[in-house]
Amino acid sequence: MLKVILYDRAKDLYQLDFLENADLSLTYIFPNPQLADDFRNRFNDLGLLGKRDVITISNFIKGELHDLEAFAKNYKGKAQLIPCLIPRWKNNIEKPSFEKFLHTFNLLTDLRSFTLDFNLVEEVLSEFDAELAKGLEVFWKTLEDDELIDEHKSYNLITEKYIQGVETDQKQNFVFSGFGHLSALQIEMIQSLGNCHDVYIPFPKNAFTKAHSTDWINWTDTELTLKEIAEEKRDIKGTYSFFPKNKMSEYLKNKLPDKTVDYYLMSKSVNLEDINEIPQAGINFKVQNDIFKIKLKKIVSQIKNSHKWPQTKEVLLEQVESLVAAESEKEFHKKDFRELKIFLLLRGVLDDYSIDLLTLFDLRVVEYLVDLLCPRTFSSPLLKEESGQVRGIDRLGFYNPDNFKVICVNSNYPSLKTSGSRYPEKVEEFLRALGPIQSNFMEYLQIKEHVLEILEDENSLFFLEEGLEESDLAWEEIFSEFKSKEIVSKVEEKSTPKVDYLLPSIKQEFFELPYVSASRLQSYLDCPRKYYFSYCQKIAPYIEPQKSFDPRTLGLLEHKVIERYFKENNTWDKEIHKKLVEDILDKHLIDKVMSPSLKKTAQVEIRDYSYHGISEIFKILKVYPDAKLEFEKELLGGDIRGSVDLYFEAGDYMGVLDFKRSKASIGSEKDLRSFSKVQLWFYLNHLDSKKECVLLGYLNLARTDDSVILLTEEFKAKLKDEGFCQGKGLKDFKMPAKELLEKYISFENESFKNLLAESHWQAKPRTANACDFCSVAAICPRRVL
Repeated sequence: MLKVILYDRAKDLYQLDFLENADLSLTYIFPNPQLADDFRNRFNDLGLLGKRDVITISNFIKGELHDLEAFAKNYKGKAQLIPCLIPRWKNNIEKPSFEKFLHTFNLLTDLRSFTLDFNLVEEVLSEFDAELAKGLEVFWKTLEDDELIDEHKSYNLITEKYIQGVETDQKQNFVFSGFGHLSALQIEMIQSLGNCHDVYIPFPKNAFTKAHSTDWINWTDTELTLKEIAEEKRDIKGTYSFFPKNKMSEYLKNKLPDKTVDYYLMSKSVNLEDINEIPQAGINFKVQNDIFKIKLKKIVSQIKNSHKWPQTKEVLLEQVESLVAAESEKEFHKKDFRELKIFLLLRGVLDDYSIDLLTLFDLRVVEYLVDLLCPRTFSSPLLKEESGQVRGIDRLGFYNPDNFKVICVNSNYPSLKTSGSRYPEKVEEFLRALGPIQSNFMEYLQIKEHVLEILEDENSLFFLEEGLEESDLAWEEIFSEFKSKEIVSKVEEKSTPKVDYLLPSIKQEFFELPYVSASRLQSYLDCPRKYYFSYCQKIAPYIEPQKSFDPRTLGLLEHKVIERYFKENNTWDKEIHKKLVEDILDKHLIDKVMSPSLKKTAQVEIRDYSYHGISEIFKILKVYPDAKLEFEKELLGGDIRGSVDLYFEAGDYMGVLDFKRSKASIGSEKDLRSFSKVQLWFYLNHLDSKKECVLLGYLNLARTDDSVILLTEEFKAKLKDEGFCQGKGLKDFKMPAKELLEKYISFENESFKNLLAESHWQAKPRTANACDFCSVAAICPRRVL
């Protein structure tokens, strides 16, 4: 039996009321040791652990296959599998690159989580780069020919074991918990396990009601249907408070109650720097702290500089042996045990390495393998008395209801509600037929429910950086639960006096406006002082680096590739595009010094990002085949400066697209509608066109599904049918663009009037993010004037 348990609250799971036969032995299975430890400790605190086992999925696999001779002989973890593939990579790839090898290896493990049948995957190999496709084929055949067992093959072996009908001494209860994602082969394994045992998968009920039909939870072949399930409304009793950017610790001091406090930092990878932001002594934590990496880099650099390359394995082993001997002979208190551990691992990796003449490529591989084999180390305090804990986002489900709980959110943490695919469009479409694709949206739904569950407790605080409730879609959605409760909590200004060190350098006078541009207006709206130091004193002029690529340069090159492609071609041709990228990049680098690796990295980005732009524009041309494209279209002359990345006309219609390299520079739909981001509206206002605007938006060249584009209802429907931006990020104008533009014109006139009358240049950032990339942000007192 396999059953999905839809729960309202994670804390209810500890009572195990969902078990149909509580007399059977019970094993809880988690994706990693951290979650297993958390659950075990919570069970222990409640006196419920008893004879129940709490293990990781890795231990479960080993336990199920321990008596299989082939598994013991041929199972290869990552550090053991890579050396088996390296010789094949070098023999089949003309210029082996370690970065490309690693990318190919990671893609191999991704694809094998869907199927072990190479004949299926072979259908879409043509969608990948030729070298990547060849590497995938070679690696896959190596695993099959040498009968190697990787993680995904082990799932398959357990599936076959239970499908064939294994004899079990006793039926058991298995609970798979804490999984943000289950792959196709993992789900098959769990389903087969249900043939002999009672298997349960706990999942938040509200998250299930919003899950897509293609998400992993709906691949589990349960009898649940949405018709039977109603979303439960949360009764939020906690409070919330804001803090300015980079001021979390300072403002948190004023919010702490006189009781045990647990902090939940909304990041998957909490580090010591994050921990140091918590202004409280006696808090317990456990964070990864790699104590070997710096030493390893130093040792590998020493080996690299000691030889001419290529070099024989024998010579390298002799050097490592001498290093081991020298360190071992030191007095005990003078020994560097970290270096000694690295020397011993290096000796083992080199000894097992199957290539006798090593290149610098091989040295990179050896370094990577040693890094994988180094012990995982963590930092944790030794406390006589604990006053609370600090935990990351993946541990929300194991909260202690008796403690006061603070959920901390700042802009340094990655956004929760991100989208995008790791695969080309056709590959993703193909994989969806084989199994669930890992989705950030699914993880977000589960995180959201755990956050709201904690905030149902009046002993909780939602501590959020100012601006994120508007600029980040995930936190905007979660924060809306508070708005319905009309809870008001303002930031309490600290009494500590602040000094405005910049004030003496500011000339309290009017400055003439030599010309009008979208970037000037945006800078002033973001913060008058930011405008002053950008355009009046100009203390941070742009300097193009000569030995590296900066985002601005990459953006210009990507724009140039897109423009030239459409000037010279009217159909898609992969080889023409590739040659065009190389040609434009080579011309740009004529008078610059650039390392081959940096050039290669830039070339890959320019190729991928420009391809995304080109493919989306072709979709527009499918809807309007006769559309006239105009790149870098200049705005009306006079004192107006600026150009539109892409302007198109089709009959009585027109559209404006601005290309962006990342989501960070786009903002939200709300920013666009409220004129917090003025660039597109500025263009629309100052274009010499009387046609009806049917498209106005930002096209994200990195991830097109993270674009933000306003469209008329009819044009949106047509573009969606063509898969424009994967159907995401497309928003209705809601009212004629002409009416919105009239509102903007009034807003723009008033804004420039204020700018022309400005003489104080106060530090009044519109949002916390406005301080990003400001040349004086480090010494600006911001909101305290």
